[in-house]
Amino acid sequence: MAYKLLFLDETGNIDARTRAGMAVVVLLVGSNLQVKRVMRAARRRFPKELPARRVYKARDAPEAVTRFILERLATGDVEIVILRVGRRALRHFDGDRNELYAAVVEEAIGRAWEKHPTARPVLHQRYEKAELRNKITERLLRRARRLRIELAPEDVKHRRGSPSEPGLEVVDAVAWAYAQWRRRNKRLSYLYELVRDKTVIDDIFERE
Repeated sequence: MAYKLLFLDETGNIDARTRAGMAVVVLLVGSNLQVKRVMRAARRRFPKELPARRVYKARDAPEAVTRFILERLATGDVEIVILRVGRRALRHFDGDRNELYAAVVEEAIGRAWEKHPTARPVLHQRYEKAELRNKITERLLRRARRLRIELAPEDVKHRRGSPSEPGLEVVDAVAWAYAQWRRRNKRLSYLYELVRDKTVIDDIFERE
């Protein structure tokens, strides 16, 4: 299948000392319709818990809603790429969290592009600073050139989470579930297991 879109989110803190730490999660899909159908079905199944205008956030949602989303996602043709920040990475980047974050995002998307070069990135805009968004975009443009992928600055989308961005809602579910699994949360670890066989890369990022 040709994957045309990739949605990116992260979980955890970049300098956390916990087992989970920080991970960047990429969800590859063939079209926006795939994730739109998942979220549409979830809102129909849980109209009170997930009304049409409310942004889905796995952290705040009932467990049953997240389970439903992941179960639906698992039935489709999707791939997941995960890159965890290693303990030596922050030291390698001399404590520059923004530079490290941009590097991890670039590497995760670069790994995805090696398999699916036509996928266009949609990133969760968690940060207000345009400087960081520009840094990420510049890195992705350089990576695309190295891989001989045609990519313009406007092809790199930075979007806020909203019901109009179902791909970001779905990848949020994957990232949150992965964090529970990494933390060995006995009650919630099973959520990531629902989509674990869709994960094609789960690796550690230490340095460029």
